[in-house]
Amino acid sequence: KKTVKKYLLGFGMPLRSTDQHHQLANKFGYRVVDGRLEDHEVEREAVAIIMGLRREGISVRSIVKILNTTGVKTKKLNSRWHIKTVFSLLKRNNACK
Repeated sequence: KKTVKKYLLGFGMPLRSTDQHHQLANKFGYRVVDGRLEDHEVEREAVAIIMGLRREGISVRSIVKILNTTGVKTKKLNSRWHIKTVFSLLKRNNACK
């Protein structure tokens, strides 16, 4: 990280301040509002549905099929759900086994 930072500064590239919420801002279920990290209500409802399906023993592949066929929106709205996305979401919410 230090080497990358050094080169970016050497080329005059601006760096993001460390107080900005950038890691979770792109993650499903969160958004940045007025510089603060907040839950995205609609996306958090979808997370709850995904977590519930997983608790019922439904496979990640089946959850992806359910999300895509029922039209649950992704972060990019026009995109489709993928296994890696759902797996990462479950892992982040400690529901992956």
